Amino acid sequence: MRKIKKFKIPVYAHEVQRKARKEKIDLFSVGLAAPEHLREFCASLFHDCEPATVFDHAREDLPEMKEKGSPGRTVGVMTLGSGLETKAAGMQGDMARLAEIAAGVFLETGLKVVADLAAQEAGAEGFDLGEPELRAAPWLDASGADLPSLLAPLDAAKIGVSAGNGALSPRHTLVFSIPWLDRKKKEKEKKAVKPGDKK
Repeated sequence: MRKIKKFKIPVYAHEVQRKARKEKIDLFSVGLAAPEHLREFCASLFHDCEPATVFDHAREDLPEMKEKGSPGRTVGVMTLGSGLETKAAGMQGDMARLAEIAAGVFLETGLKVVADLAAQEAGAEGFDLGEPELRAAPWLDASGADLPSLLAPLDAAKIGVSAGNGALSPRHTLVFSIPWLDRKKKEKEKKAVKPGDKK
């Protein structure tokens, strides 16, 4: 089990801008049309975040892995903490919507950082990682009854994450799973079909 607190997440204001425009938010009306102003807004939101994650690797010798014919997977939980949620609670209208979009971008970017760390560990054992699969996120309609069972094997309390009243706390939290890919099998498949060979 790996636990990492206060790790660095790049703040991509341009991605927040792209998603805000997609959601028809008028950045001019909220005084954030200028790129530097939006960057400052995103930076001020992230200042109140305390990114943390715990993740672990499920091995191929587990029954559920054997059933799926999978060499394993990385499962984990990642949170931004409660600071951004508290700050956004004082916002209204488009500003509140924009804060929620920014939180989503921070979570997505943070998951990529965590996935890179997990990939290094899987790579040391001869595996590659597939694409992360979200089991719970603020924008997903996950069954509240499933949340405690998702968190139970992850010791999520170590980073202050819990499940109650059908929701995750803090709210800006992801539960994820990343499948392992058998690198040796992939290499064999590449060697089996050499350039110029007829299929």
